[in-house]
Amino acid sequence: MPVPFVVSATALLLTAVLPSGGPTSGGTVVTVPADRFVFAQVAAGEQHTVGLASDGTVWAWGDNSVGQLGDGTSTASAVPTAVVGLEGVRIVQVDAGYSHSIALADDGRVFTWGYGFYGQLGDGSGVTSDVPVQVPPSELDDQPVVLVDAGPYTSAAVGADGTAYAWGQGTSGQLGDGTGVNRRVPVTVDTSAAGPGARVVDVDAGWRHGIALTDQGEVLTWGDDAEGQLGRGFGGQAMTPVLVSGVLDGVEVVDVAAGGWHSLALDGAGRAYAWGAGVQGQLGGGSTSGSALPAPVTSGSVRFRALDGGYEHSVALSADGVPYVWGDNGLGALGQPHAPSSPVPVPVELGGDGAVQVSAGWEHVVALTADGIPVTWGNNADGQAGDGVVGGATGPRPALMPEVQLNVGGAPATDVSWTGSEFLTGVTPAHASGVVDIDVVQGGNGRYPRTVSSLIDSYTFGTAPVVEASPVSVVTRPGEIVELAARASGDETPTAQWQQWSSADEKWVDVPGQTGSGAATTLSVTAPEGGVVRYRVVFANPLGSAVSEIAEITVPIVVDADQPQPGAEPGATGPVAPTSADRDVAPSGRLAVTGAGLLGPVILAALVLAAGLVARKLASSGLRAGRGA
Repeated sequence: MPVPFVVSATALLLTAVLPSGGPTSGGTVVTVPADRFVFAQVAAGEQHTVGLASDGTVWAWGDNSVGQLGDGTSTASAVPTAVVGLEGVRIVQVDAGYSHSIALADDGRVFTWGYGFYGQLGDGSGVTSDVPVQVPPSELDDQPVVLVDAGPYTSAAVGADGTAYAWGQGTSGQLGDGTGVNRRVPVTVDTSAAGPGARVVDVDAGWRHGIALTDQGEVLTWGDDAEGQLGRGFGGQAMTPVLVSGVLDGVEVVDVAAGGWHSLALDGAGRAYAWGAGVQGQLGGGSTSGSALPAPVTSGSVRFRALDGGYEHSVALSADGVPYVWGDNGLGALGQPHAPSSPVPVPVELGGDGAVQVSAGWEHVVALTADGIPVTWGNNADGQAGDGVVGGATGPRPALMPEVQLNVGGAPATDVSWTGSEFLTGVTPAHASGVVDIDVVQGGNGRYPRTVSSLIDSYTFGTAPVVEASPVSVVTRPGEIVELAARASGDETPTAQWQQWSSADEKWVDVPGQTGSGAATTLSVTAPEGGVVRYRVVFANPLGSAVSEIAEITVPIVVDADQPQPGAEPGATGPVAPTSADRDVAPSGRLAVTGAGLLGPVILAALVLAAGLVARKLASSGLRAGRGA
C-alpha cells in the first residue's frame, strides 16, 4: 500500500556545539546539531524506485526509458537523481507504478510523470512526460487529496472527504467506475457496495484490479477476477467494487495491498491474509495453490504492521521492524538471490534498528531503514538498487547517500559519524587559537548537490591568558638591579609586554624591547635615585589579554629637613608617587592592585631615616653649645 511520510522530523534538542571549545592541539570529540539528508518514504515500481526525502524533495533511480525518474531526461540512473519541476512544492507522499510515478503535495495537489499512453498521468493529455505534470484539481472535485497510488497503468487517489478516484487503463474494470474504458482524467470509484456514508481511507492498484479499505474496516475490490483476486469466491470481472467475503467477515482490517494477480489484507492484531494467484507461493499459506477467498498467511507468532504486493511476491513488515517476503525468488525478491521461491514468509535481516517501511516492486523490494536509508534487493537490471551498480539479482544493499564532512575552522574533523538524523560527531583537528565556524558539508557525490550549513562562531580553539603569578613590589636602594618576574597560562601561549607608568603622560607605556613569548617573563630594572616607579605586564593571545598586578620599586628619598627642595613645600620628602587615580585600573576581570600594601614599609623606612637626621642634628647642636660655654 502507499505510505505517507513515515519518518517525521523531530525538533532538535541540541542547538549549540558541545563542547563549545577545546585545545589548539585538537582531539576533542564534538557533537554538532545538523539536519541529515535522509529519506522519509520509498516506493518500488517495475524497474525503478522513488524516494521522498525528509525535506520534501523527491528522488528516483533505475529505468528511465519513458521519463519515470522525472529528471527531464530519458537516461537511466543507478543512483538517486532529483525530480525536477517541483521546486517550491513540499511533497508528503510518493508512489511508483509500472513505468510512471505519482506524488502528493502538502496542500493536496497531485503530480505525475512518466509513461502516459493510457491516461495514467491524469492531466487529460494521454502523453508521456519526463517532468511532473499536475492533475487538474477540478477533476478531483476541487478538494485536497490525502493519499495517492500508482498501479501498472493506472493511478488512484483518495480525497479529504473519503472519495476514491482512479484514472488510466480501465478495460478490465480496474477504474471501478462501471464503464470499462480508459480515462485520461480522474473518475470517481463507485463504492456504494460499502453502504451509505462509507469513506475510503486506503486504495491500491494491482495489474488489472483495485482494492480499497473503508473507515469501517471493510475491504472492496474491483476489476479483473481471473485468479480470484477479488476475494468473492468466483471469477469474472467486477466493473464496480464488491465487498470481500470469507474469513474477513467481522475482522477489523487496517491495511490492504494489491499484487500482480493477488490481494492482501492485514488485521488489527497483525495477522495477514491473501487471495488470488498463488502459483509462486505469493499467498504465503504454505502452498502454491491459488484461492478465490482470503486465507491466512502462515506467520506463526510473527505479527505484522504493514504489507505490500509485488508481481508474484509479497512483503510484510513485522512489528519489530524485520521485513518478511514470500513468493517468487527468481531474481532475488526474497533477499537471497540463489534461494528457491518460498510459499511462507522468510525474514530479510537488515541489522541495526530494522526497517520502518517496505514496498514491493515488480521483481524487487525496497525497505526504508530506521535511520532513513533505502535498502533494496532483487532485480537490479536498471540500477533500481540505487547504489551505483547495474545488473543481476542482489541481496539487500543500501542506496548511495550523500557524503558528509565536518569542517572546524576550515579544517576537516576526523571520525565523523551521524547520531540519528539530527546530530553529527567528529574529532577536532589541530588549529590556531581563536573563535571559528563549524561547517557541515553534505553531498557532492553521485547526483547529490553539495550543500553547506554553517554554525557561525560556534567553537573556540584554545583559552585566553590567565595570570598565575604577578611581579612583586620591593623597597630598595638607588642603583640596585631589581628582577621582576611574572607568569601566565593560555592556549596558545600568550605574548608578554612589560609596561611602565608614565606620570608625565598619565598612562601606561610599553617598555622598549621588553616583549616576549612564553608563559614566564622577567624584567631587569635599575632602581631610581629616589621615589617610586611602577611596572606591570600584559599577556595576550588571539582570544584576549590579561594584566598582572602592579609592582612598585620604591627608593626612599632622604631630604635635609632644614633645606627644602626648590619649589617644594617644607617637610616634603620628594616627588609624590602616583595615586590610585593614576593607576589605569585594569579592565573588569583582570588582575590589578593599587600598591597600598606597600605603604607601611615605605612609611617605616621614612621614619627611620628621619629619626637618624634628627639625632645627628641634636648631636651637632650639643657640640656647638659646649664650645660656647
